[in-house]
Amino acid sequence: MRRIQRKRTRSWRPPAGAVYVGKPTQWANPYEICIYGWVIAVFLFRRYVEAMSDVEREAWLAPLYQASALMCWCPLNKPCHADVLIEYLTRALT
Repeated sequence: MRRIQRKRTRSWRPPAGAVYVGKPTQWANPYEICIYGWVIAVFLFRRYVEAMSDVEREAWLAPLYQASALMCWCPLNKPCHADVLIEYLTRALT
């Protein structure tokens, strides 16, 4: 699974099977980058996911298992909460 940066350009289309995980979805990072910065926001999101029970986390992630990619607005060269989601999704598959 990979992360894709969502774009606003007129001709851009997401690849088939890609799922958007930004606001207002249930997988959006509640810790805003403009307040916390890239690294801290992703760190806090990781703690947020870790605080869930295993059962709760699996139910929350379940709709993402069939995704081919996760999309967010974050630039690919910056940390992103989608990377945390991908880590948990691939960990569960192995």
